[in-house]
Amino acid sequence: MFHIPTLTIRSKLIAGLSACSLLMLGIGLVGAHGERSINASTLEIYQGDLIPILRITDTRQSVHADEAALDEMLLKRTTTSVDAARKRIDDNKSAADAAWAAYYPMISSDAERKAADAVVGLRQTLARLNQQALEAAARGDFDPSHSVAGNDYVAALKAFSERIGVLYSENLDQARESYVDSQSSFHRTLVASSMAIVAGLVIAVLLLVTLLNA
Repeated sequence: MFHIPTLTIRSKLIAGLSACSLLMLGIGLVGAHGERSINASTLEIYQGDLIPILRITDTRQSVHADEAALDEMLLKRTTTSVDAARKRIDDNKSAADAAWAAYYPMISSDAERKAADAVVGLRQTLARLNQQALEAAARGDFDPSHSVAGNDYVAALKAFSERIGVLYSENLDQARESYVDSQSSFHRTLVASSMAIVAGLVIAVLLLVTLLNA
């Protein structure tokens, strides 16, 4: 039987309560550390993975909006439609440039940077082809083969979509890794807290037994 004959009841109470207080402090510290780890992983998912995906999406949508503007221009075949298409394409470029400027510093892998650099080059190619289509339309040439149906335009748009797909894949993989890290931190915190609680219960039982045998 566990007992401490050399201590008075008052001393035993003080010792037991002190031990429980230390355990409570330990549980709090373990919990706080675990919360910080989980918060860091969650923040990484949001800022390091989800925000880049949103900016990539903005860039992709701007390119497809350019294509839609040219399609509408070819359908209407008017001077006004050319001016409207030019304005929409300029606005899309400004939005895409802002989104890309926010995304590029977030790149975190060589594969992602390689795909991003390819996207930059393809955006420049598509911008050049957009201007050629607008200039042709301004001269009255609304032939789709000189615009969105041209081989160069179709090939550049396809390559652009493929590189954007790589960027999505890279960021989704990174988000998955951050989620796994977050879950690992949660389980470590749960196990450590459970062990501390069990230890606290054991000390409480031992303290009770000691007091009953005093």
